[in-house]
Amino acid sequence: MTHEHSLPLLVSYVATMSLGLAARYRGRSFGTWHHVMFALTCVTFIFSVLLDPVWLHVLPACVLALLPVTRPRRSRKHDAVAVAGLLLIVLLVIAG
Repeated sequence: MTHEHSLPLLVSYVATMSLGLAARYRGRSFGTWHHVMFALTCVTFIFSVLLDPVWLHVLPACVLALLPVTRPRRSRKHDAVAVAGLLLIVLLVIAG
């Protein structure tokens, strides 16, 4: 059984993460676009919760709340939290 209402969340999260990775490893700044995409990911997450709430939404919610405070340019905490978020959203889609 999949949690199909979370598929747009996964797509949005992967797009946001890809933009962040491109910025980091290409030495470019996509800050504005990355933040717009993150906001879209948060909105998509809210719709996922409203359309089909499950307890597995709790952990990705924590990740989305932590990401803005992990200071990506000063440490790798942001990267670790982002990867954890990806895995949790994949779990949400699969196990839903």
